[in-house]
Amino acid sequence: MSSFPSIRTKAARQICRWHHERYDGRGYPDGLKGDEIPIAAQIVALADVYDALTSERAYKKAFSHEKAVQMITNGECGTFSPELLGCFRDVADDIQREFASGSGRVDISAKEVRGITDEILHKKELTTSDRTLRLLEHERAKYRFFASMSNEIQFEYTADPSMITISDWGAEQLGVKEIIMDPMHDEDALRIIGQDALEGLARMLRSTTPENPVAKYNCQIQVHGEPRWFQIIWSVDEPSEYLGAIGKAVDVHTEHTRMTDLERVASHDGLTGLLNRSKAEQMIRDRLLNFPNGKYALFIIDLDYFKNANDRCGHMFGDKVLKHIAERLLSSTRKYDITARVGGDEFMIFMEDRKDIEGIIDRIFHALSGTYEGFDITISMGIARSKEVGHAYEVLFNCADWALYNAKKNGRAQYFFYDDSMKEVLSAISSIDGEE
Repeated sequence: MSSFPSIRTKAARQICRWHHERYDGRGYPDGLKGDEIPIAAQIVALADVYDALTSERAYKKAFSHEKAVQMITNGECGTFSPELLGCFRDVADDIQREFASGSGRVDISAKEVRGITDEILHKKELTTSDRTLRLLEHERAKYRFFASMSNEIQFEYTADPSMITISDWGAEQLGVKEIIMDPMHDEDALRIIGQDALEGLARMLRSTTPENPVAKYNCQIQVHGEPRWFQIIWSVDEPSEYLGAIGKAVDVHTEHTRMTDLERVASHDGLTGLLNRSKAEQMIRDRLLNFPNGKYALFIIDLDYFKNANDRCGHMFGDKVLKHIAERLLSSTRKYDITARVGGDEFMIFMEDRKDIEGIIDRIFHALSGTYEGFDITISMGIARSKEVGHAYEVLFNCADWALYNAKKNGRAQYFFYDDSMKEVLSAISSIDGEE
C-alpha cells in the first residue's frame, strides 16, 4: 500500500485546514490569498454559502435560489475566484431544476466535475496547496452576512501573535480596522473599550479551562462615539494551550439600563435618593463579614420635633426638609461611607472608626443643625462603636438606637455615645412621646 495519502484524503485535509482563508488574503490560519487557496476549499466554501442562504434557520428565513445566486455573484457574501463564480453561474439553472424536482442533488457526472476542475486549474495554473486555502474566506463572508442581520460584532483572537480580527460589519460599527495587532496597547482598542475592560477580558480568558471554555464579560464599548453596554462572549479553541478564541459582542444596553434602574428603585429611598434601610443593612453586614478586623461606627440620626414641620407648613415642606438633610449628609460623608434613610425622619451612617471620629461626628452634627427656609432644625444622634460592642449588625444598630433614645430623653439637640448604662432601654426609632 502506498504511504502517500489518497487524493480524497488530501482534499479533505485541504478543506479542513483552509476553508476559512479569504480570497482577498484576510482569512486564517495562514493568511493565504487568491489562488494560493486550494480549489477544494474554495468549492466547499461556495457551496456552504449557497446552502446557508437557501436554508431556513432559526435566525432567518430562506432566500430564494435566484436571490442567493444574485447575492453570491454580486459579492455580498464574500469574494470568490472569478473562474469559480463563472462555473457556479453555468450550473445555477441545473441546481434550481434538480432541487425543484425534489431529488436534492445535481446530476453532474464525474467526468463533468473533472472537466470543470481542469478548466479552473488550466486557467490559473493553481498548485494543489494553492487551491485548498480559499474556503475560510467564504465562511467568514457567511458570518459577516449573518452578523449584520443579528447586530452582533463577531471577532477572533489569536494569542501568538496577539491579534484581534473583527468582522467587517463590526469594524464599521466601532470605527476601527478589521485587524488590531497587540490590542492591549492599540490606541483604537483602548479608545473603544478602555484599559480596565481589556485587562478584565484578558483575566477571564486566562481563567478558562477545557471543562469551562466559554467566558462572558459585560462592559461598555464606544459605538459611534456613544458608550453602550455589551456582553462579550468568548469561546476558547484550545483552553489547555490558550492559542486563541472566537467570540461576539452583543448589545445589551437596553436590558442593562433597565436592570440598573430597577435595582436602584429597589435599593434606594424614593424621596431622598439615599439607600433604604434593607439595602444599607445588607451592605453593612457584607462589610462586617468581609473585613472582620476593621473598626466601625454606626450612627442613628433623628430630627427633633419634625412633626411640627408637617403640621405648620404641610407635608410637601416636610419632604423638602428631608431632602435637605439627605443632601447635607451626603456632603458631610465620604463615598465609602454607607448613608441611608431608615424611617420617616430617621437616618443612618456607617463608617470606619478613625482616630478623629469624634471630630467627624461633631462636624456632621453641626452640619445638619441650623435653619431651612425659616424652619429651625435640630437633631439627636446616637453612636455605637464596634470596638466596644462587637461586629454583629443587630448589636451595633440596637446600641446606637439606645444611645439615640438617651439623647432625646435628656433634652434632644445633642449626640450620645453608647455605654452599658443605656442597655435595653426603649427604642428611639419608635417615638418616645407623642410629639414626634
